[in-house]
Amino acid sequence: ESFKQQANSVQQELDVKVYELVGELHKQGFQSERFDRVSNFANTISSSSKIYASSYLTSITIPSSVTSIGSITFEDCTSLSSIVIPNGVTEIGLSMFSQCTNLTSVSLPDSISSIGNYAFGWCNKLSSITFQGTVAQWNAITKSNTWKNSAGVKNIICTDGEIEL
Repeated sequence: ESFKQQANSVQQELDVKVYELVGELHKQGFQSERFDRVSNFANTISSSSKIYASSYLTSITIPSSVTSIGSITFEDCTSLSSIVIPNGVTEIGLSMFSQCTNLTSVSLPDSISSIGNYAFGWCNKLSSITFQGTVAQWNAITKSNTWKNSAGVKNIICTDGEIEL
């Protein structure tokens, strides 16, 4: 409860640090996830079920029953070329698609409210993202400064126009 009383910048910085710690623990072989954020385990894909550097996975359509996807879940899926995230998912977590070097097509629902650090980092072939909401809705999303770090994303295609980055 005291976390919610902190300034937004403090909450975001703590989130980044905790996600970095969870990611590092996971890389070291520990089962780790931010389960403090899970309210319905049946509708959650966690990074403890990470798709490890799959070279076989080429596209993903996540079922509409899923409302939360853990950080680093699809990190290093180098053959992944397209992803459709269903309406109801509210967050693209830390490094969720980081280093998916063949990712070219991403469709995000208008339910997204935040995009974490390195979410699309190093997705070199990703030149645009299709967002199922308006330009105003896209601009209202909380995005970390590094959400598209070293990615090729140049524009966001919204229902009412296009945003050049």
